[in-house]
Amino acid sequence: NICSRYWFPCLMYLSEYDRHIQLLVPDIPEIYRRKGPSISMVRRHPNHGSSRIYRRKSRRKEKEERKINESDRRILDFENNATIPTEINNTRRRESIAIEACESPRDENGNLLSIPIKLEMERREDEKDNRTLELMNLYRAEFIEVANKFRILIVSEEEMQIIADGRRYIILFQAVCADWQSTLTSFLCKFLVGISWNQIATDERPVICTHSLLLYPLRLVNVHHNIPLGRIQFGSLINNGRLGVHWSMTGGSRARDDPELGFNFRKGIYAFFEYDKRNISIEYCNVETDPFNRDMVCDVHGKISLDMTSINRIIFDQIYEHGRRRISLVLLLDFPPKFQTRRRTKKSSPRREIIPNSHWEYRVELHRGEYPGETSHKEALHDSKAIILQFDTIGIEYSLDRNSSLDSFFHDLLSRLRHKTGKRIEFSSLYQIRLLEGIVRRPWWDVKGRARLNMRSTPVCPYYYNFGYYYGGRHEFDERVCRYIMASAEKIVRTEPSLFSRTDYHVGWKAFRLRVLLQGILDKGMEYRMELLCDWRRWYPFIQMVSNLYVLHEQRTLDALERVMSVISDGRPNCSIPLLFQKEWKDSNPSRAMALFSEQDRRNGFQRIMKLVVTPTRVNFVGYEVIMGNRVLKKYAVNENHIIRVAFRDDGGDPLRPSTYSPEVQARIKLILMRGITYAGRIYAWLGNSNSQLREQGCYMMHIHFSDGGSARLSPHQIRTQMGDFHLLPNIPKMLARLGQIFTQCKPSETALCSSEVGVTPDFIGGRNAAGKPFVFSDGVGRISAFHATALSREHGMQSVSSAFQIRFRGEKGMLSIDPSMDERNALLKMMGKDEEEKKVLVRPSMIKFQVMENGTSKLEIVKSSYSSAVFLNRPFINILCQVSEKQSGECHARVKGRIKELLHSQLRESIQSLYVERKAHETIREMSFPLSMEVFTMTSGLHLTKEPFFRSLLHANMKYILQRQLQKMNIRIPSSSARSMFGVVDDSGLLQYGQVFCQYTGTMSKTGGRPKSVGNRKGIVLTGPTLITKNPCISSGDVRMFEAVDIPALHHMADVIVFPMHGP
Repeated sequence: NICSRYWFPCLMYLSEYDRHIQLLVPDIPEIYRRKGPSISMVRRHPNHGSSRIYRRKSRRKEKEERKINESDRRILDFENNATIPTEINNTRRRESIAIEACESPRDENGNLLSIPIKLEMERREDEKDNRTLELMNLYRAEFIEVANKFRILIVSEEEMQIIADGRRYIILFQAVCADWQSTLTSFLCKFLVGISWNQIATDERPVICTHSLLLYPLRLVNVHHNIPLGRIQFGSLINNGRLGVHWSMTGGSRARDDPELGFNFRKGIYAFFEYDKRNISIEYCNVETDPFNRDMVCDVHGKISLDMTSINRIIFDQIYEHGRRRISLVLLLDFPPKFQTRRRTKKSSPRREIIPNSHWEYRVELHRGEYPGETSHKEALHDSKAIILQFDTIGIEYSLDRNSSLDSFFHDLLSRLRHKTGKRIEFSSLYQIRLLEGIVRRPWWDVKGRARLNMRSTPVCPYYYNFGYYYGGRHEFDERVCRYIMASAEKIVRTEPSLFSRTDYHVGWKAFRLRVLLQGILDKGMEYRMELLCDWRRWYPFIQMVSNLYVLHEQRTLDALERVMSVISDGRPNCSIPLLFQKEWKDSNPSRAMALFSEQDRRNGFQRIMKLVVTPTRVNFVGYEVIMGNRVLKKYAVNENHIIRVAFRDDGGDPLRPSTYSPEVQARIKLILMRGITYAGRIYAWLGNSNSQLREQGCYMMHIHFSDGGSARLSPHQIRTQMGDFHLLPNIPKMLARLGQIFTQCKPSETALCSSEVGVTPDFIGGRNAAGKPFVFSDGVGRISAFHATALSREHGMQSVSSAFQIRFRGEKGMLSIDPSMDERNALLKMMGKDEEEKKVLVRPSMIKFQVMENGTSKLEIVKSSYSSAVFLNRPFINILCQVSEKQSGECHARVKGRIKELLHSQLRESIQSLYVERKAHETIREMSFPLSMEVFTMTSGLHLTKEPFFRSLLHANMKYILQRQLQKMNIRIPSSSARSMFGVVDDSGLLQYGQVFCQYTGTMSKTGGRPKSVGNRKGIVLTGPTLITKNPCISSGDVRMFEAVDIPALHHMADVIVFPMHGP
């Protein structure tokens, strides 16, 4: 008999004839807790080995139990009929889990090998060294004592080591055990529980690190499936002893009070560890309102996908709660997991049909928590760097076979994670702090009679401000914080002599430069928001300190904040954010920050602008980047924060795929593009994008600044109107392509061209295509004088005069090829006194894409210049060669295959020889895109590239890069003496006939050097004979053709370009 005022958490009885464990009411409902003491009588039935339980209950309790039993029957009917995934549905038929025995490692003589185990502790900021040394000695003694109890022999023990920063203390043990598989987890659990009895703080607990592969042997286990979880949580690691939980979803087996709490569905959560796919999937069920019909509910199958490549740390957490062993797997991630759902109607609904779009859809929130109907805040999921998988140990033990234990199962799981992730396994006992953010439901009893359980929805927030009032927005920059920042900005502008600095816009920009960096630090993760925002006594003094230093030294403070963001991005800092900022401010050097972007870089056409990354759940400030400018940035960008770059990415950094995202996510991206984005108090609207940005899912956005009258001073629409007339374009894709012309990264020439110096020459047209349109053989190729080409080459620091330039000029785009006849014509006009008729550039009608209002002079913008580069075979090119050669003959197909294999073997052989043969090393480095002139490093200079550390590291990196490209994309390099990649131009002389080309290439592929050589002093190699030519990218078989290369002396001024004829067939 058991008499108590409260029920015990659980009662378990093990039969002598049966291994099944009977669990009596693991979660006692409230209706049995509120009526004083209760009596339970346990007797063994005389006829069989199982135990039966008999209870005396009042008539009222029998009625309540009858209602619960009816609810349980309804749940069972729902589980048998509801749409539940096959993987989860099969878990009701428990599959036995067998763990293969694993022996401890031994040497060749049969002796047990020692395993290194590291004991680490991180000293707190306000803790003295004596306290840390006392704790480490205590942990050392406890570790040895517990090891002896588990028959673990400590072979050796190294002296305590203190890491350079002075905050980490390490003791390394060498241990030997005959059975690590069934001893490791229980041994470390006993050690962690033992030290918890001492009077130590939660953040003073140690961490046991294991990394040796001898301890975790390679097991041929492809998957651990249907692993029951009692709870899945999302949080952040505050320190080595404390873990903040921002959202929690309850699973486990069914309890009696589930219907009253809202669990009218199967609440189990199951994990699937797919090691070969490097993926962890957590699947669950839920019931939600149908988004297409609010009057109907639907079954939801949810899945949380976690990529093992995103795992940064693995912590095996063990602790005892209410007499039970709680085992959790804490995974610290580099990027958040993906949340997916699939909806189906209930079979009890009248129509019983599948909801449209019932495929997997991505979600930004979870509509299930500790109770059904709870909704998480998106930041609680996607800003959390830790995911906690709390295992249902009773369910796992129930699934294990007779010869397996719980410790051996977890050792098997950790072994596979150790091999697949390459991360060390850490053991700790973490104290969880509830810092939930979202809308939760709290159970409460009806006031009248306390006979009915109700659920009340309540918004919760871990920050210092009132969540109910500020729900849905960012309010860490409240009135007090903004007052600190604006006051510092006003003090700075008072010291500036310029009158422009007295304007409100300039003061606002000074304040924004500081605020955006503070906002970027907070957006790095929930752990940093928790550190700064949970207590206003830490956030306000930090803002005040930064503002005062900002007034004292502006650039030094901004540089320190940028370095704080960089340290956070590289890994969690070893101190708090305020201390880290003080350290970086003291170590900051203003000259170093200015060296990253100097005035010389600005003169070379580079610009420093701000960049944001927009994901389906958040907006991240990644810092400033230096890019080659474009026409809009040079003309309209007032400062580095006026026009910014925005990239749309997945939470893992991958490109967005609209077909896999839910309509809510697509609507969010559309809303940002239409109405703009607000970040750090500023509104940015869409301005435009280049053609490469369209492919990479990015754009430019512009800050909308409103004047005192409430209207924008210069809107993005007005800028687009001033840059050109795009209204006459036939459709939106064509308009975006033409608009991308003015956002192309290019370097403008120093001298501007007058309208009289630019002329128009007709295109070469002939024949018609299937649609009836004529062929344009000179499409997009104009002409430039040799004198002006020499001046442009000198401006760009080229070693020889380029034969062609890829340009953007007003509304024209295309290529300009050198034409010496233009210089002869200009000299003749000068002799005749007609200087106004001299032309430096001749464009063709095919180059004009849109009209631009002329203002007298315009600068020629250079995108690229002609140079020869290496050629690589890729998968599409190889497929086309194989298909075309096979149509010719079997002999031709065999010859092409043999040539491709020969090139592959040659590349691998040369790459390996470059590591130890000096001549091959010189050739390999000379063909790299290296910012040095490698001609000075000759064989007789005495520098051995294969032994010099820097150049040898280059050769090793090149070898790894080549192997990676060959495995992924089948990139096979063709020797530079056999193939080159060049720009194509048209023959203005008319000497080339149909099927002929002219090609002259130089011996080196280096783009740097001394003064540019004149057009007549070129020394190139003229190609003759049959030539295979393709374009990039090549898609169809017509993109690969054979031509006849001929030598024409009149075209010897064209080098590193391929010249096509102006005539058709």
